[in-house]
Amino acid sequence: MNARSIDLDTLRRDLETSEQDAYVRAMAVRADTGWGLYHCWALIGAEPPQWSEALWKYQDHAFVACRVPAAVLAGLCSPEAGSTLTLGPLAVSVPAAIGPAHKNRHPSYARHERAPLPVPAADVTISPADRGSRNVPQTILVGEGVPSFPEPNSAWRAFFEGDYSLIGAQGPPDDLARLRFAEGGALSSTGEMRATDGGSKAGHCVIS
Repeated sequence: MNARSIDLDTLRRDLETSEQDAYVRAMAVRADTGWGLYHCWALIGAEPPQWSEALWKYQDHAFVACRVPAAVLAGLCSPEAGSTLTLGPLAVSVPAAIGPAHKNRHPSYARHERAPLPVPAADVTISPADRGSRNVPQTILVGEGVPSFPEPNSAWRAFFEGDYSLIGAQGPPDDLARLRFAEGGALSSTGEMRATDGGSKAGHCVIS
């Protein structure tokens, strides 16, 4: 695994011009007006194993899984707060991000991965500009037609990892977003997305 830094403007431009699909899992918390994004995870260029779309909505928390064009995620790279990201049936406000983003490369079938991929991938991490103002309400999660949980950490692990155990669940990461670029939507060593098949949705990209 190797690590590199990527300018947020470069990442934003790459996302804006991408023709790939992104498979998103996101957590939002209740804000003064609507929902505020807490964390977004996305796989770009490949469909995750056992993928399905879902929405778990509670009084103060919401979890959504949906497929969107990767270009939609360019809003995660803004240094200014207030943009709106539409993730399936859920619209969330996006907090300000701070650069640079950080890229880590992973081989195919990387060990210790909850959902290992059969292709190489690069994880790009985007940090929030103000970590101190972010918090997850520590309340019981009960909603209509969705699983109930005694606290949000267990709900997080169940939704993002498929693990419904109520023991030892860790909280969501502090990062604003983690974007995983698989072959078909990967980053080059300079941080640029480049396709080897004309940039089509089914094309493959190379991580160099």
